[in-house]
Amino acid sequence: MEATKDLEKYTYDLLEERGVTLEDIAELVLYVQKPYMPNLKIEECREH
Repeated sequence: MEATKDLEKYTYDLLEERGVTLEDIAELVLYVQKPYMPNLKIEECREH
């Protein structure tokens, strides 16, 4: 379990170094999935 948390933190740190936020990823997911899931909300993209 500890290794999973370490990997998660490492991944978030790498994204941050590149200037990518979780909000950026959520917006991208919404943009890509909206044609297939018209009722999809940004909140759901942030959560998952």
